[in-house]
Amino acid sequence: MIKNILCLFTLLIISSTALAQVEIKGKVTSQKEIIAFANVVVKDEANKIVSGAITEDDGSFTVSVEKGKYTITISYLGYQEWRKEIDLTEELATVFDVGTIVLEEAATELKSVTVVAEKPIFQRKTDRLVFNVEQSVAAQGGDALDALSVAPGVTVQDGVISMLGKSGMRVMIDGRISNLAGDELLNFLNSIQASDIKSVEIITNPPAKYEAQGNGGLINIILKRARENSWNNSISTSYRQMILPMFTVGNNFKYRKNRVNILATANARLGDQRYIQEAEIFYDQSTWETYTSQDRDIEDFSGRLIFDYEINDKSKIGFQVSASTSNPFWKDFANTDILNPSRQLDSIIKSNGTRDAGTNNLSLNAHYSAQLDTLGRNISVDLDYFKFSATDERDIVANIFDSNNQFQNPNFLGFNGTDRDVSNYSARIDIEHPFKAFDFSYGAKISYIDSDYEVTNIDEIFNINQQDKFNYIERIQAVYVNMFKKFNDKWSMQLGLRLENTDTQGTSGSLNITTDIDYTKLFPTVYLAYAPNENNSYSFNYGRRINRPYFAQLNPAEFFINRFASSTGNPFLQPSFNDNFELSHLYKGKLSTTIFFERETDGIGTIAVADNTTFNELISPFNYYTLYRYGLSESYSFKPVSWWSSQNLLFLVNYDSRITNAALNIPERRDFSYYLSTDNIINLSEDRSKSLQINYWYSAPFTRNQTENESNQALNIGYRMSMFSKKVQFGINFLDIFDTSPRKSINTVNGIRSTHLGFGVFRGRGFRFSLSYNFGNNKINVRNRKSGNDEEQRRTN
Repeated sequence: MIKNILCLFTLLIISSTALAQVEIKGKVTSQKEIIAFANVVVKDEANKIVSGAITEDDGSFTVSVEKGKYTITISYLGYQEWRKEIDLTEELATVFDVGTIVLEEAATELKSVTVVAEKPIFQRKTDRLVFNVEQSVAAQGGDALDALSVAPGVTVQDGVISMLGKSGMRVMIDGRISNLAGDELLNFLNSIQASDIKSVEIITNPPAKYEAQGNGGLINIILKRARENSWNNSISTSYRQMILPMFTVGNNFKYRKNRVNILATANARLGDQRYIQEAEIFYDQSTWETYTSQDRDIEDFSGRLIFDYEINDKSKIGFQVSASTSNPFWKDFANTDILNPSRQLDSIIKSNGTRDAGTNNLSLNAHYSAQLDTLGRNISVDLDYFKFSATDERDIVANIFDSNNQFQNPNFLGFNGTDRDVSNYSARIDIEHPFKAFDFSYGAKISYIDSDYEVTNIDEIFNINQQDKFNYIERIQAVYVNMFKKFNDKWSMQLGLRLENTDTQGTSGSLNITTDIDYTKLFPTVYLAYAPNENNSYSFNYGRRINRPYFAQLNPAEFFINRFASSTGNPFLQPSFNDNFELSHLYKGKLSTTIFFERETDGIGTIAVADNTTFNELISPFNYYTLYRYGLSESYSFKPVSWWSSQNLLFLVNYDSRITNAALNIPERRDFSYYLSTDNIINLSEDRSKSLQINYWYSAPFTRNQTENESNQALNIGYRMSMFSKKVQFGINFLDIFDTSPRKSINTVNGIRSTHLGFGVFRGRGFRFSLSYNFGNNKINVRNRKSGNDEEQRRTN
């Protein structure tokens, strides 16, 4: 199979050599700083304009022309025009670098100049959709999370970021994968001001360069480069009141001088959370109704340091350190009413518990990149280390009472404990090697993971004392090739192929179980883009992805939640695979339409299997379904009047689940659902320093696999104000005003029906105050140098 694929690549390469173009690139600066938005014009020998561009924030530009003789002109208000004749008739390379161009100031100085260069809000590239945040009024005055909430096809709900209805997506900052997740990721995104974001790249089908793990896609947040020879600091704080209060504070520092570029962040989150759950289990002869209240005392701290140093104009080196620690403490209370077939109260189970936990994360990265020659060949190397450790200790006391609330007998008196340690080492190399006919890139990555997971269960009433240590080792070796071809100004194509070999071994000490799994898989990607004119662009893409089980899902040891409920892993879990097809259209940079189809095989899901006789409930993961998911996504941004901008999303989806594990006795489901949202910004002042934000979303009922989900919705209203030349920003948000966001779910397994409703952490009514202050110095007297970041990829579970 590999031989056939390589032959296909060779044929595509040979067939495209006749359509070669030359890419002209360079960078524009003055004696003092980089010049963004300078005009770049290329004319042929007949003095006819054949191409042009506007320089980016870092002063760089790229234009493509056929072979020939040209005159390139660069101009910017207040500076002398720069002009050069170039001869590309015999040029063998596909990239012609004119180098760094320093514009001289004009003899007559302009006292006040305003340059406005409009970009469309959305731009379609071959393998991704670009959301130009700096052109979006809806994202102004907010943070990175606000910017993502108005990006096309992206939803931010219940603290979870999803893309085209798929959760599990990953976030990159300037092309570098962030290993943060959950609350840590949200806090980090909250610390980034939307005004510091240049664009957001939405990659629903990641190309072959990125590892195949995960089906949620990638979101790449491109930050504006810090001004040359400057430093800037941002302090932010917020107070959030749901059922209980939560306080956060963060600091973001940027420094750029000579050859050095530094980014340092620190965040803290202190306060309390209450999570309330209401659950029902309908047995043949009884109904169990459980109300659970969990109060969580939170102390979370995290920080990140990024350092880059330019060795010379063509190479740079750097490192990144990120760390976090969390020490939450829970107090639990649960009350279970057991009803007889006539729905009369028969007995009550009351339980109280405490839970003391702690997690620590440490991530280290060292990277080096260099431009090898003037032909456009580049190399980058990344070395990564990741360490995760967590402890979780829980004491539980449960007693049984009769219908008159009189004590009968103890039910559970025990201790549960887990101790986890995960270490990950990885190395990656990426090489860009352009040819005359196409751009070619390739690379390799190796990864080694060693995970220890220890479980302790003690029940003094039933004389249970169990311990198990589970060790999991995973080795992944990957290679990839990628080819990009721009046929002309309208058509472009990208093909990629990634090969990953995975070797795993899981060992349970007390159960004496060792499971070895070894597999090699190919992950192709295909992209085709067509832009007939400036108002329309079309794209098609296909990609294959893998979802490997989490470490805890593979641990066969049983963990007792209470006397009647326990959970266990499944050492025989196999990875699931996804095939994704998408056809997209972008109209005038405002209306984005996507038709999608996805097939997931060997789908992994957690099932709660209840016993009608013993009333015991065992929670365990299984490969049990094949899912077909297809639908339509529409995103539209418009501005009815000068003071009102609106971002709207409509998402239509069909779910078709096929149950492949007959032993679970789960009915097959086919269902249609939809999601809609509208996010509106109303400017209350001419300078846009005061604005009102009105957001509404509705999620229709839907059934996926064994779970039926009822509808939910929310109306959120916020007010933002910036003061003191936008250095200070204040905001207040009223969340879920009508308290309609909690959603009930219903499951049916082995003929036993259960329901669940949870609220209090992200779902439910509340409000949030936020305040931020930005300050800095933009005039450090040093030499003018550049700095930048390179991409790196790393998977964590």
